[in-house]
Amino acid sequence: THITVMPRSISAIAGDNITLQCQANGDPIPKVQWLINNTNINQAYQHGITTINGKSTLAINNIGNADKGSYSCRFSNALGINLTTKALVSVYGQITT
Repeated sequence: THITVMPRSISAIAGDNITLQCQANGDPIPKVQWLINNTNINQAYQHGITTINGKSTLAINNIGNADKGSYSCRFSNALGINLTTKALVSVYGQITT
């Protein structure tokens, strides 16, 4: 598995929508698992995860303090497991109602 796109660190204002991306090539095509602070993000996560042919996008809508942290991708196939570098997501400000 060869990682071709690493997620990038981003700073956001509370309430913003952001996306993180990662991508890897391999044969067989690797499966992708997103992690926050080294913990798996469930596919049923409140935000959207879209993965097509080894390219994965994590969409975080209405970002808040609970979304702050270090994000990374784990790619795995029959040949092994590779991890991306970590991307730091920072959130500033507070949502006012």
